[in-house]
Amino acid sequence: MVFLLVFLSLMLSFSVCTVLSCFLWPYRRQLLHRLILSIQVTYAVWAFSVITVLVIDDMSVKIFLTHMRQLILPPLCATWALVGTAIFLPKLWGKVRRWYGVLYLFPAVVIVANALSMMGFPFAKEWIFFNFRLVDGFQGLPIFERSPLQKANLMYSFFWIFALYGVYFWVMATQKGPRRWHAFVMFLASLVPVGAEILGQTVFKLQPQFMQLTVAGIWPSMLALNYAVARGDVLEISTL
Repeated sequence: MVFLLVFLSLMLSFSVCTVLSCFLWPYRRQLLHRLILSIQVTYAVWAFSVITVLVIDDMSVKIFLTHMRQLILPPLCATWALVGTAIFLPKLWGKVRRWYGVLYLFPAVVIVANALSMMGFPFAKEWIFFNFRLVDGFQGLPIFERSPLQKANLMYSFFWIFALYGVYFWVMATQKGPRRWHAFVMFLASLVPVGAEILGQTVFKLQPQFMQLTVAGIWPSMLALNYAVARGDVLEISTL
């Protein structure tokens, strides 16, 4: 029953992210549009890869798809922080957007290291993931050991998630009207995936499927994000 619910939630996350990406695709030339689009596409690919891992028995495919996710996931949390700043703190965003690329330097290092590992270079074998095996009692999901570089990437991601939460709390505490409501909606929607990630890293550390299944609960955040940008007219796209 749990497996079925997780699978259906993964399908829902994939569908929601794919549909929203299609709506936003024609407007991709603007920076903020591209950032939001990259979030949606990343989650769609993540959900699709986990779905595929669950239904395919070939261990080599599972390992490949697990590595493949790390070609797109490292910049995700920094992008969330940028988008939150653009939506709720436009004056700060006007300054940050001039040097936002700096936030992607460390994720770029992780992506390159992962690519070298996928290419089979012996010196890069344990740079990201290693020692793959299947999760007992959870069909088809592999678990693995994380390298120091990957653990540093997790800490980097958590830093930007905390920064995003700081934006939410600041807006809810200091502003009134629709913007406060939008921040509250996005905060509530984020509790499911972020909670699953934190539990997977702490309380349920011996059940690491929680960390890979964060994307199963991401669809409320995607709906909340598009609700906020549409109601706030941030993107000036009424069709969202």
